[in-house]
Amino acid sequence: MYTFAVPYSPHSTKKQKEPRMKNTLKIIARIVLTVMVTAMFAACAGNSNVIAQPVPDEGAEMYEITGTCTVERIDDTTVKVHCTTNLMDGAVVAISLDSYTGENIAEKKYTKQSEGFYHEFTIDKDIEGEIYASLVCMPSSHGKQPTEIKNAYGAQFQNIEGECVIWNPEGNCVVIMSEPFEI
Repeated sequence: MYTFAVPYSPHSTKKQKEPRMKNTLKIIARIVLTVMVTAMFAACAGNSNVIAQPVPDEGAEMYEITGTCTVERIDDTTVKVHCTTNLMDGAVVAISLDSYTGENIAEKKYTKQSEGFYHEFTIDKDIEGEIYASLVCMPSSHGKQPTEIKNAYGAQFQNIEGECVIWNPEGNCVVIMSEPFEI
């Protein structure tokens, strides 16, 4: 007579179910991961927060904008900002002084009348550290641009280009900055 020893385990039926449960959990995890990745790609694809640079008018003349901006100390409380640019005469610009942290110290709106110009700023004795001077020209933020400027550069300044041209929701902007200047 033959006798067989069959090991008895009270958990034998549970062990047979474990592989099925593991596979089910893997499938559920894959589905959840797929849904999350799909949602992430859909959210990124529909991102409307990207600011696109304005497209130049078809057939329009493009204007290459250049310029310089420097700061010179006159005395303990006065600095002179020298600017040069080939922006068209009549363009409304702003000459400003800003701290290293971006705080606006002083600003003067100006209508450009010649290639080179300057403005003297009085500085509070409390201001210390590095400052920057800049010349900025935007489609409308510093005052309404004259019709001649809008006709040439475009309503969003889309017909200008150059190293000093950046863009924001308003359109292209000219930003000419100085080197840092120690007060």
